[in-house]
Amino acid sequence: MEDHKGEPITLDIIQGGRPFPQSGSWNMVDLSAAPIKGTLGALSRYSAARVNPYAVMVGETLCSIFQLSPDGRKRIDTAVEKLKVVGTLGKTLEIGFSVEDVVRAMSKTERGRICMAFCAALKECYSDDMAVEILLEMARLVKADGQLMPSSQAWKELLTACAGTLASSAFPLLAEHYMQLPKDDRRLGAYHRFDSSSGSVRSCSSPMSIAKAIFGLARVTKGDSQAVTFVGGNDTGWLAAVAQWFFELRLVIYLEDDNKEELCHRDCDTVFHRNCDPDDAQVRIIFKKNNGKQRQSLTTVGHTFSLDDISKLFLEEGRSNASMLVSGRLEWKSALSSAFASDFKKLIGLRESLGTTIGGAARLFKGLVEADGFFPMRFRAACTSYCDASYGLGFIRNTLHWFPELSPVKEFMENSASLKMSAARREYESSIGKLREMCGCLTCNSTSTGHVIPPLDEDAEMTPAPGSEEEEADDDDDDKSIQDWDPDRYCLVVLVETIICLSRALANVALEDAALRPVRSGFEAAYGRQLDQRRCAPGGLRELREIGQIAFCLDFDRNFSFGSLTDSEDVLDARMKIILGLFTGREVHTPGGRFSAICLNGITAFLGFLRNPSCSKEDMSRIHLIPGRITHDGKNYTKLIDRVLHQPPATNFDLAAQTTTMHDPDWRMSLSVQETYTALECLLELQRGEATEYVSPLRAGPASFVSQLSGQTGLVSCKCTIQPRLSKPCCHSMVFRPEDVENAMSTKQPLKHGGKTIFILDCRELVNFIPPIASTTYLGPEYTTYFVKRECTTCCIKAALSVDRPERREFCFFFLPL
Repeated sequence: MEDHKGEPITLDIIQGGRPFPQSGSWNMVDLSAAPIKGTLGALSRYSAARVNPYAVMVGETLCSIFQLSPDGRKRIDTAVEKLKVVGTLGKTLEIGFSVEDVVRAMSKTERGRICMAFCAALKECYSDDMAVEILLEMARLVKADGQLMPSSQAWKELLTACAGTLASSAFPLLAEHYMQLPKDDRRLGAYHRFDSSSGSVRSCSSPMSIAKAIFGLARVTKGDSQAVTFVGGNDTGWLAAVAQWFFELRLVIYLEDDNKEELCHRDCDTVFHRNCDPDDAQVRIIFKKNNGKQRQSLTTVGHTFSLDDISKLFLEEGRSNASMLVSGRLEWKSALSSAFASDFKKLIGLRESLGTTIGGAARLFKGLVEADGFFPMRFRAACTSYCDASYGLGFIRNTLHWFPELSPVKEFMENSASLKMSAARREYESSIGKLREMCGCLTCNSTSTGHVIPPLDEDAEMTPAPGSEEEEADDDDDDKSIQDWDPDRYCLVVLVETIICLSRALANVALEDAALRPVRSGFEAAYGRQLDQRRCAPGGLRELREIGQIAFCLDFDRNFSFGSLTDSEDVLDARMKIILGLFTGREVHTPGGRFSAICLNGITAFLGFLRNPSCSKEDMSRIHLIPGRITHDGKNYTKLIDRVLHQPPATNFDLAAQTTTMHDPDWRMSLSVQETYTALECLLELQRGEATEYVSPLRAGPASFVSQLSGQTGLVSCKCTIQPRLSKPCCHSMVFRPEDVENAMSTKQPLKHGGKTIFILDCRELVNFIPPIASTTYLGPEYTTYFVKRECTTCCIKAALSVDRPERREFCFFFLPL
């Protein structure tokens, strides 16, 4: 393969001189003596992809032990051909797999194709720790010692470069299907794995045993061995998927029982429409019961490999829960039942309580969007979900779109979503109580998980003296409070709250590749976050007293003691991380805030604002997902953040008022991008072509702009939002005459009263409403913006005058297009 300058973009081993074996046995000594050919352009490609070319060559040579089947080769090539890339404003950035991405170059050679696909398969199901150690063990088996062994960091970079390539293919679905064949209720262990009882979580085989099994499988693909048997836990199903999807080997899978081996699957699922005689199988998988020792009477074929569980060793080494997670992807049509097993089946059986809870939440979300007085201002200020699919009947449709398994409770959901606010709250509280009663788990019975809210006078009890009987009693209570969750089952209340929160997060999400599916461990991690909210309930008693149980499903900014935002995050950042976690199966620990895009494990989440700043407010804040990474000037990055402006573009609302008078569309918008040591940084720049009075363009960070637009919406309580047909203000101002308000709007001059200045700027007829808003993005805390649509001017003025904070004295209401 060559680039546009005619330079080859791959490095190849020269086959002259000392012969390098392409089949049979070999070791790293052979590779170390082999000359290579390539160009500086080829090296620059690997550098741009942040990949060590030596690790790539060793990886490709390791994978030359395999022989792809024609169908396997076709599947890999199809997966690469379907990889997408999208451009941002001005084509400054590419998001996805660009035309010149290193995986496309690797796929042009047989060795590169296998290496790329194998690394991608590892990253789809195993943690970074496990994937790296598997490659290390494979390299050790060919005597890659000392200097000849690529570093663990080099292996990690290679894996990262290949991650996401198979995300939209059938491979991760097939792998999860095989790993679930034992049909048990084992959890993955994404939340406090080591607290679970033995045998209740999915096993993770040792890297050494997996590496040996892979070499055994390779001999079968090359015809050097007739058959092979793998005996192990659930993650042995990953090997079954590799054998089937890449090599089309005849496969049978057994589940070991106490007295017999039960044939639970032949070949693969019905997608492939083929069966084989168990006696003619090339690969035999035997799932061990409870990760126990292999029975001597097991019937095997060919060489037998026993895959030992590594969990205990990793525990002794102090590894994290995430390092032992093994998970594939799930079809939406069965995602909840696959992720939460029998506990979800129990939940869906409680149709009325489940449907009423979700429908009640939808109605309460609608009240929040409409600035209903039931919700205090700080709850409205923290809310960023205002798209139609995030509340009311739109929320119900959105929930059923992502989770069709909930269709049996559709009628109950719709009925509750149509109630009045007061009735919806009562129904929601009642349904939560019924689910709690039916569940009866430790979380439901605990007094510290928000179900029982103590009176105010019990919050500030005096600390007993050391050694007193009261202190000993408190110690007993502390021991009891520790038992506030059951590691071997899912709480039904927390489960339905998880579904509600995920559905709300997914309300404004677009999949650039419709074939992309969620990861099972992503659901379990979402459940863990929701359970943490319950377990932290003592810190949110004020919120629970104010609005009740729905508090566990709302957004919280840094004005709350409740919630899990870091110091630099805002609600929009948290939502992007939640969505990315669902589709990667990994917790997003990317530090910082004001993200326009984040890439993790080969999946990138980015704001719609990057593609088209002129779109609607809903489209601007939409989170798009695509397999691939963030690319600028051919180099890959993991995050895109706002550039910090040392000099804010404005010091008041005068510039915003001035820009609303410019009705011409001659605003040039561009995305300014620069690389720093920590991240890729960007700014939106707006320049009016013929306006000589502007020395420099207006500037705003995309994430800051969208966060302001989302966070400052829905703050004005007005009947006009509930009854949009009202042609007049819903109330009369006792401060300003109607003609004074109309004159202020037409002349772009502020209204003044009681030391407060109020601008009302009508942007509904503007070709581009972004410039006036951009001029206010970095104003100080004394300036407050509101974004309204149907609200009347009287209610807007009332909202500003009711603010009882002396530092906030200037207000600006932007009327945006409907």
